[in-house]
Amino acid sequence: MTIRHLKVFICVVDNNGITRASEKLFIAQPAVSQTISELEKYYGVKLFDRLSRKLYLTPYGEKLLAFARQLCGNFDDIEREIGRSGTDELAYLRIGATVTIGTCLLPDYLSKFNSLNNCQINVDVENTAKIERMILESKIDIGLVEGRIESKDIVCVPFYKDDIIFVAKDNNVKMENIIAREQGSGSRDAVVANLASLGMQSLKIWTISNTECIKKMLKQGLAIGAMSSLLLTAELAVASLVDLNIGKINRDFVIAYHKDKIITQTMADFIQLVKCDS
Repeated sequence: MTIRHLKVFICVVDNNGITRASEKLFIAQPAVSQTISELEKYYGVKLFDRLSRKLYLTPYGEKLLAFARQLCGNFDDIEREIGRSGTDELAYLRIGATVTIGTCLLPDYLSKFNSLNNCQINVDVENTAKIERMILESKIDIGLVEGRIESKDIVCVPFYKDDIIFVAKDNNVKMENIIAREQGSGSRDAVVANLASLGMQSLKIWTISNTECIKKMLKQGLAIGAMSSLLLTAELAVASLVDLNIGKINRDFVIAYHKDKIITQTMADFIQLVKCDS
């Protein structure tokens, strides 16, 4: 069993079958099939159920996939980190951030980090659930998230205290509807979990995934909203939205990474900067 076996296996999963995987890898279909057969023979288990000419991961396949993604991710990290030694190739850092962090905090972190480190950076801004999945699939190195991480395979280090406040166009907006982000968003989870304790469990929840759209809806007086105070600085300053002062929700922003992740010097430098600058 080699890294190649695992990478072919991952490619078959990600491309929903052997045909597309062979096209992606530029190798013949029989070679892909043979690689999967060798893996199944090596471990003595079926990795896929073959139903109606489609492949479905078995429970063993699901387990192997999690290990394979992390192992291959670490292997790629080693190749980048060690392989570029003695060359002019830049270090590489893949960051995932949730909307509030990506909008309000990350630009400042990256500005300071870039002034100290010559590094290629890729940023994905998604909700907490998607960032968690990207960490588990080794598609990013570090996540900066505002919601709760469920997986026990992910290390979470708090770095910032945030407040969610309730706002509206003015104090006369009826307390009937509340706008929240989509399922998987950390802010939505925090709001839904606290509505009862704040005596607002009877409010109807409207779902909108875009932060700027939420603000525009609130300015029309259609509902009240619950958002991080970080996202409302400009609106509160000119009173286009007002704080209803009906309570606030405290939460931690966290740095998240896989427990088996090889912490490169680039990752360590970024984590240290975020912790010290918050």
